[in-house]
Amino acid sequence: MLNILISCVGKRTDLVSSFKDEVQSDGLIIATDNNTNAMGLKIADKSYHVPPFDSNDYILTLLNICKENSVRYILSLNVSDLIILIKNENHFREIGCNIIGGKIESIISTYDKFALSQLCFNHSLPNIKTELLKEFSIDKKNNFPMIIKPRYGSGSRGVTVISSIDDFYRIQNELSEKSDEYIIQSFISGQEYGLDIINDLRGNFVAVYVRKKSLMKDGETHEAITCSNENWISFAEKISKILKHKGTIDVDVILSDNIPYLIDINYRFGGGYVFSKIAGANTVKAYVQWMKDEKPHEKCFTYKVGIKGQRQNDGNVKILF
Repeated sequence: MLNILISCVGKRTDLVSSFKDEVQSDGLIIATDNNTNAMGLKIADKSYHVPPFDSNDYILTLLNICKENSVRYILSLNVSDLIILIKNENHFREIGCNIIGGKIESIISTYDKFALSQLCFNHSLPNIKTELLKEFSIDKKNNFPMIIKPRYGSGSRGVTVISSIDDFYRIQNELSEKSDEYIIQSFISGQEYGLDIINDLRGNFVAVYVRKKSLMKDGETHEAITCSNENWISFAEKISKILKHKGTIDVDVILSDNIPYLIDINYRFGGGYVFSKIAGANTVKAYVQWMKDEKPHEKCFTYKVGIKGQRQNDGNVKILF
């Protein structure tokens, strides 16, 4: 049986449904979350309310769930959760359970936006000038606007654009007690893109999906249009080779003067995947085939270009054209 556990499932009903469709009678899709009202819990084959992922009881709880259900793979939808799981990966391996992710050093180096800027610099990727807020000194020579954002986490939540020295001192004062948790960056204007960079479960590059973002809401892509990946393959392959991640990662890029600046990487199925899915991509099918030691058909990674979608309240996406 191919039993798969999706942790921190949240509202990702689209992924739960997709995995159920692909696994069918060959296994169970099990979902866990700390929120009893998480929509993904309601449609999984089996669901469990679990302690917060940073609690002392969390790993033991998940291990017991995996033992009880003979879980073969864990797929986390939260990077903070994934870091904790990977740190305890040996306990899961002992019971025949694999965690889809990668090396802990690579995950942390992308979760920490300051470390991500250093990774870009070290590997000659276009790099936005980034400094820790607690170590930054501002003067009239600084070019405004600039951006202050949380050092850890995903999405655009907590991002503040500062347009003057007065703005800077105001924000600096507001964040004085937690300035080590924030970074400050040069402002880069351009078009934002979302990428899914897909490796197989052994860490080999397979494909990249590209979406042009046209509207953001609450830190999520609300509207996007699928684009050709032709000019992005070498960029994606380079990131894949650096990280050697397993499965898919969610990547945000700003294209400015035809230069791709990497602004965020998340080791998970990002919310933007559904925009590629409605255009024909099927990463979930590929996952299931890899888990069965089968080779996915190239159609899994093929999608139509020019499909525009809009996110709905239930987390799914409606095709606009």
